[in-house]
Amino acid sequence: MRFFRALIVTYLGAAHARLSSHKGGRNLQSKSVKTSKAIGKTTIQPIKSSKMKSSKMKSSKATINLPNNVPTDRPTHVPTNLPTQVPTNLPTHGPTNLPTHGSTNLPTNVPTNLSTHGPTNLPTHGPTGRPTDMPTVRPTEAPTNLPTNVPTNLPTNVPTDRPTDIPTGRPTDVPTNLPTNVPTSLGTNLPTNVPTNVPTNQPTNPPTNQATRRFLQGNTFPARNGQASNLQVQGGGEPMNVVCGAVQAVLSHPTDANICFAGATNGGVWKTTNCTSALPLWVPLTDMQSSNSVGDMVFGGDPNTVLVAIGTRSSTRTGGRGIGLLLTDNALDPVPTWENLDNQGLFRDWNLNFNSVYMQGDLILASAYTSDLGEECDKVGIWRSDDRGITWAQVLKGVSRVITHDPNDNNRFYATLDKVRECMEDATLPENGVFISNDLGVTWNAMPSQSTPLPDKGQLYNAKLSVSRDGSRIWSSILSSLSYQNIAYTDNNGDSWTTMDRICIPADANCTGLTKQGDLHHSLLASPMNKNEVYVGGTTVPLNSLGNRDYNGFIFRGNASIVGTNSTPSPQWEHMTNLDNFTKIPGGGTKSNSAPHSDSRDMELRADGAILEGNDGGITVRTEPSSNTGDWFSLCGNMQVFESHTLAYEPVLKSVLFGNQDNGVVVGQLGREGSFHQIGTGDGGVVMVDYNSNQDSIFLYFSAQEPESLQKHTMNKQSGEIRSLPNIPLEREAAFVPVTAMNSKNQSNFALAAAEGSFVMFYKFSTPEQFNRRTVDVFGDSLQSDITAMTYSSDGMFLYSVNRNTAVSKCIINPINGFPIGSCSVMSGQITPDGSIIKRMAVDPTNASRVVVVATDRQSSRPRVFESLNEGRNWNDITVVGSSINQAYNGQAVAFLSQGQVSFLVVGTSDGIYLRSGQDWNLLAEGMPTVAVFDMTYSSEDDRLVVSTLGRGVWFLSAAFDAANNLTGNAISFTPIIVTEPNITITIVDNAAFTPNPPDHIQPVYALPLDELFMY
Repeated sequence: MRFFRALIVTYLGAAHARLSSHKGGRNLQSKSVKTSKAIGKTTIQPIKSSKMKSSKMKSSKATINLPNNVPTDRPTHVPTNLPTQVPTNLPTHGPTNLPTHGSTNLPTNVPTNLSTHGPTNLPTHGPTGRPTDMPTVRPTEAPTNLPTNVPTNLPTNVPTDRPTDIPTGRPTDVPTNLPTNVPTSLGTNLPTNVPTNVPTNQPTNPPTNQATRRFLQGNTFPARNGQASNLQVQGGGEPMNVVCGAVQAVLSHPTDANICFAGATNGGVWKTTNCTSALPLWVPLTDMQSSNSVGDMVFGGDPNTVLVAIGTRSSTRTGGRGIGLLLTDNALDPVPTWENLDNQGLFRDWNLNFNSVYMQGDLILASAYTSDLGEECDKVGIWRSDDRGITWAQVLKGVSRVITHDPNDNNRFYATLDKVRECMEDATLPENGVFISNDLGVTWNAMPSQSTPLPDKGQLYNAKLSVSRDGSRIWSSILSSLSYQNIAYTDNNGDSWTTMDRICIPADANCTGLTKQGDLHHSLLASPMNKNEVYVGGTTVPLNSLGNRDYNGFIFRGNASIVGTNSTPSPQWEHMTNLDNFTKIPGGGTKSNSAPHSDSRDMELRADGAILEGNDGGITVRTEPSSNTGDWFSLCGNMQVFESHTLAYEPVLKSVLFGNQDNGVVVGQLGREGSFHQIGTGDGGVVMVDYNSNQDSIFLYFSAQEPESLQKHTMNKQSGEIRSLPNIPLEREAAFVPVTAMNSKNQSNFALAAAEGSFVMFYKFSTPEQFNRRTVDVFGDSLQSDITAMTYSSDGMFLYSVNRNTAVSKCIINPINGFPIGSCSVMSGQITPDGSIIKRMAVDPTNASRVVVVATDRQSSRPRVFESLNEGRNWNDITVVGSSINQAYNGQAVAFLSQGQVSFLVVGTSDGIYLRSGQDWNLLAEGMPTVAVFDMTYSSEDDRLVVSTLGRGVWFLSAAFDAANNLTGNAISFTPIIVTEPNITITIVDNAAFTPNPPDHIQPVYALPLDELFMY
């Protein structure tokens, strides 16, 4: 041992002498992807980063250059007694999780100017002369072939309790030019998941305020018990009725059924290479693109080329930036590269949506519309490019709905458009209908109408077209006023149309067809095998004699070879869901009474003949689609694309409760896949968790949209069992997505805003089932405006509210009964100059007079953050023009990270979570996908920030305060909190899961906005 220490001292002394002759290391730059304004192609621009560029290693005695600015969050004690001889017999058995598909372009130069602040994860089998303050995180699988010439008296008390919340996402900026002179005796068990498309060099002096931690996905999959019927995984069995969020578009490789793509409404593009397995493994491909709102997706003649239309198709009517189109030519690679086609910026309009695209070779046709036509005729309609998106021409103006082509005639295309006469300013043209082009989309003509009468101007909505595989028949499904008008076909390019019977479902005494949400939920697919056969999907159907007892999906099969009778039910139509024993439709149903989630969005043929279907619950597959011998199966696998708008978290069992568009309320343990269950139906509404008012139990409060009562469950802190308690009636109906606040000081106290006016319902529980309540007008008669955000101060003494007019009210709370003392006070008038609606508000836990609100600017869609330091009397805009947050998109959430007497302000946007640092803003951590953050909650007990996103579900950041503290220059001395995950798995017991088969008189519609059922 003394011999080795002597050698180390000698070696380090020589190294120190060489180091003192250098003033700093090389200052190199990294290159990262940036969008070109000219044509939207990928260009390379320098950015700052924390990685160092490699230099060539000449010998083991090479001169060491220290950088001027090195990270400060690494060990400050480096061993001074390093040996001069390094063992040559390296172990042959390495870790088992190294990538097998990393880059093979290994560099020949390794940096010699290594910092004296080394990495924190040193192995356990090195020399014993280590610093005493090294981290305790060490490999659990040590090599078996250790060097023979190292000391044998290594420490035996290495801790084994590694943190379980270490980020799994790897950086995308790892150099690809690794050295070529590395040892050749590496182990054979190498991991498979290292990115390959990464920059090759990094600067040596990173900024001190750079985010170094990463958000992790909540792993809220598979989410069982969704609103489907007997929906098993492929091959049968558990988990049952799995949902994962809304999928807008689906694609299947033309010859390989295992390769499938899915485009989520706000969750981006996903790919799987085992699409026929029980639980497909999906990989997100566009998380870091500028927008993840998918309107459509097609192959470009080659399954390696995928073109994605970006457009808001969510039932929330909210989405990401309008950026035009995304194109990749290596879609089958592990990490595809994407090019943004934005027509020199013209397509970069938050209100411009693309909902249908076609690509073959260099030819692209794209269908565009806006939510409000206004003066946008020069942007909407059909756009054409014959040079792969470099230049564009608007070939037909109008509100475009769909584009399709003749598979046997490459020159012929069909499209549906609305408001054509108005936008083209041509009185000879129809207002809407089907249009045809016979010259590769250059010129277009109206086809004879297949619908009599034509829908009114502006009422065509989500009309669909589908062409049979041989090109001989065009199927059309026309909507009017969001609802079904007719389904027809033509065999002569539209010279004449044949109309099918209406789809009628016996439901009591009524005949129920498609419902009034066809602007979003409508799918049409011509059978590839039989031109007489067509498949159509809609929103949902009420309880009926076909076996639908839980408002499941609406999917029907039509047969044009059967003569229509206009009877109920029509012999031309067979249901493709639920029971197969309905005598009036003998060919309908499924083998196992199965049905997908409601709200069909897209259908495509998988290579094995099954039908892929995207709906508001995820992605499903229907086997044997031409008969009733097949079934529906979930393909959600590990996909997480929930549009989660409300969130609650508790640090005892680490459970999260979150409300989702059309996927109810889901509960599970954060980061623990397989623990999640849907316990509420419809569009998730209220979610609150009380974990501090009872020694033995945690209480879950939740609801669907527009609740008239709250559901309450109890979760045992020792066993994790969740059981149901009686519902809690509300004195007034709450808003569609209710505005709530829970008193963190005493969580048996909470407040809930009424749907109309400025009334707040206060609740105080004395036992799990006994409570007092009081309804208070917090703004008074003069300011009757809906409340948009509420929050308690951390001491529970105040409740702040803000209304749609952005006025602020403060109530002083009685700590005994939880109700306001006297009247509440209106503290200020309009906060936002342009009337932008406040989305969330928060009070500083260390200063009850400091109130912060966040809004999205009406014009630019950028975040706006306002702060009051005197209880809401006066407000300042602290967004800071030109700051990083000022360039972000969509502000929806705000929170404080607080420990002791120090707090940090964070704001959620579509471009990540931003930390207020002095007068500026910086990203708190990396890893968040480019989707809107709708809600955030911070737990000081375990220093964890949990966020819900619109399109990528729940994410979290451990050591959140520690990250903020480091980024702001170590405001306080803080010992990081090590999170210990509980050994308890929560379980749903007895009646805690939602009960299917709701009462016949209840007919909820599971999408925003709420629409009545359409009857005929």
